[in-house]
Amino acid sequence: MISHWKLTTFTLITICFAIGAFCFCFKNAADASNRQKGNEVKQVDPFTQIDEKAARAAGNDGNLIRELSDSVVDWAVGGQIPPFLMVPYKERLARAEVNYRSGLAPDITGHNIVLLIDGLVQKLEAPDYARTDDDEVLDLRAGLVAQMPHLVGNFSQAESKNAAAIGPEDKLSPIEAVLVTRILIMQKEHNEAFQTTQAERLEVKKSIEAVEGGGVVLTPEERGMLRYALLRQKGTEKTPAESAEELTARIVKRRSEPERSEPRFALLIHPESPRRTEISKAFQRAYRMKVTDGLALTDSSLELLGIGK
Repeated sequence: MISHWKLTTFTLITICFAIGAFCFCFKNAADASNRQKGNEVKQVDPFTQIDEKAARAAGNDGNLIRELSDSVVDWAVGGQIPPFLMVPYKERLARAEVNYRSGLAPDITGHNIVLLIDGLVQKLEAPDYARTDDDEVLDLRAGLVAQMPHLVGNFSQAESKNAAAIGPEDKLSPIEAVLVTRILIMQKEHNEAFQTTQAERLEVKKSIEAVEGGGVVLTPEERGMLRYALLRQKGTEKTPAESAEELTARIVKRRSEPERSEPRFALLIHPESPRRTEISKAFQRAYRMKVTDGLALTDSSLELLGIGK
């Protein structure tokens, strides 16, 4: 019975917050090609599949919305949870999405995700660099919008892949909020570029502004690469660290090199760093929570994302 309750708590937290064993990674079809040329097997990007369902569910069709909701929950748990345990949460998310699109639910912004993450940090006694802020949530969404233009961003933009840039005042649907929260927590657990304090992120922001103020013109993608590189140096506590100017020079040099396709927010596993080791302790505390505490934390967090009971 004890093990059953521990599994239940683990299930709830995994489904709702993506606190769990994150097994998802982006795989390169080139590996299969090298092993068996002429019989190449390509893996479809799950984000592409989710976005295709989001495009079909752009209206208020309850069945299509439910299909989209199911796909997001299935992706979030990675096949690790028995299907019957996921049904109530799929229903809950689909109902919240329908209510949101019908104007019957309150608006959700990126700041709701900030409140959720910071609440978890406090509850689990996680280090300060596990916290987030509006800029970090916005930057993550900006990195995802190219992959999922029909889900990440306002629904008014859903018909065009050339939609206007997203902004901090955007209203998020419950499904987008759950997806972004899941990805952000995954990054907080595994990616040192997201294991930074607000002061460190502000310092990086000012460094980039100084570079561009000096006359260097960066594309949005190049600016994202520079930001990521600077943040990862902070998260890994790299010494000596490269300056923003040195990193910019290397990024600009890449313009003359053959184009490489690299998912911006792929889950890349690097050797353990002090911050990643420390933050893993907070996740272990989540796994050991009592079921009553897990239920309360689940409900309060879902409500922050506009997902009522």
